[in-house]
Amino acid sequence: MVYGDTRYYDKLHRMLVEKIIKEKPEFVLNVGDMVENGNDIRYWNNFLML
Repeated sequence: MVYGDTRYYDKLHRMLVEKIIKEKPEFVLNVGDMVENGNDIRYWNNFLML
């Protein structure tokens, strides 16, 4: 499974992850643009759903 460009849409990212989990892929690759600002831990916390 390949996906990317989740940087602005936390709710959509969560929905995609839930759908990916249901598919049970053998491998998942995020191709980038994961967060809006990689230097700000708040964005990573949202991305990682912490």
